[in-house]
Amino acid sequence: MAISPEVVQRAKARVDTVLNGKWRLERMLGIGGMAAVYAAVHRNQNRVAIKMLHTELSVDDAVKTRFLREGYAANTVGHIGAVAVYDDDIGEDGAAFLVMELLQGETLEDRATRKGGRLEPGEVLQLTDQLLDVLAAAHERGILHRDIKPDNLFLTTTGQLKVLDFGIARLRELAGAATNMNTGVGTFMGTPAFMSPEQARGRWDDIDARSDIWSIGATMFALLSGQNVHDADTITDQLVLAATAPARSLGTVLPELPQPVIDLVDRALAYDKVQRWVSAHTMQLAVRDAVPLVAPARDLTAPRVSLSVLERDRESDTVAAPAGMLGNGRPVSLASAVTSSSPRTTSSRRRSRFGLVMAGLTLVFLGFAAFAALRAPESGREAPSGAEPQLPKPASEPPALQQEPARRVPEEPVVTQAVPILGHDAGDDTPRARSKGSRRPAARVQKPAGAGARAAGSSTETKTNAPAPTHDPFEKRY
Repeated sequence: MAISPEVVQRAKARVDTVLNGKWRLERMLGIGGMAAVYAAVHRNQNRVAIKMLHTELSVDDAVKTRFLREGYAANTVGHIGAVAVYDDDIGEDGAAFLVMELLQGETLEDRATRKGGRLEPGEVLQLTDQLLDVLAAAHERGILHRDIKPDNLFLTTTGQLKVLDFGIARLRELAGAATNMNTGVGTFMGTPAFMSPEQARGRWDDIDARSDIWSIGATMFALLSGQNVHDADTITDQLVLAATAPARSLGTVLPELPQPVIDLVDRALAYDKVQRWVSAHTMQLAVRDAVPLVAPARDLTAPRVSLSVLERDRESDTVAAPAGMLGNGRPVSLASAVTSSSPRTTSSRRRSRFGLVMAGLTLVFLGFAAFAALRAPESGREAPSGAEPQLPKPASEPPALQQEPARRVPEEPVVTQAVPILGHDAGDDTPRARSKGSRRPAARVQKPAGAGARAAGSSTETKTNAPAPTHDPFEKRY
């Protein structure tokens, strides 16, 4: 049933208002039979999604209380694949609302539409693996979803699958008794195309974890084939077939699939729930066994939208709880991830990429310049002019005769005092006289008289403040 124009107009009128003095509702992301969803920002600039129960339903205390309590079912699951609920409250007009995690990405319904109505088998199996992991944790805590379908499965930009709206189908059951159908708020049976036979017959006491298994099989059927399990022209026909007719085999639509994949889906869609997979964990093991039989998924992430585009255009926000799951009718407005960029967005991305390239080239240039600067001092060093070259020793030379490796000569020249050698003039400028390593002990020969005075008087390079020796340094000491 379509949502009445009055409900839609009232929901739109909340945009740009401040909720309870702290949450500004920036835009409406979607509206369904039970609630409207908004992108909101807190006064401390924290961005969230706010789901507000329609005023017509909020007047019933039982429905309002159940709505707030069901909001925390996802937190009870304790799994990263369940959407977090941060807070709940009552608005000034009496409408109950939940403050939820705001996600970026797309629902699997939107993803399949973007890719031509179907997803690749490898992608479906890997996404189903994540879904079953979340539901296994929920079922262990006694929490049933009751409304698994592509619209309630959200793939983030990081590749994480999020399961939306635990317990919403049970809430619809209560709301159906409290609301006049003529108000156009919506129907409260769920989604017939993905409802198990026991749920389609309204036997709520028979609904258990295997009812969610049936919905998972129907979701896989739709994502793989682009068709619903029951081929019907109207929602009423779908509801009748779901309640009375066994599901057709996936092999009748996609016979080219590996038989284990067909059997996997067919068993989940068994009319008698006793014949279905006994638990989400058991089905998950079968899914993992089937993954190697198909081509691997090429990409398991939703389209990425930069934060700058998100803040500027306000058109790429997607909410953790899309409105498509809130009623049987199609939502009036449903925000999903951006799948094609506008010219302005494309131009902005090109400029951003060009800036990154230029920054990278600049860093590379600076790196080369720094490396060259570090290498320049080493390459420009020259050996001191007085140093004698070190010739390599023959390999056959005994180790005892091999000299130590030449030590590295300091850059600064070492100033040494020349020592006069007998028979050599102090002013001689031979390499041996200049070299530090050319000093040799004086020969022990008897020196003629006056030789010491001549040597001392002729040396102009070695002047010190020490007192003159009182004896001849070359005197024989026997």
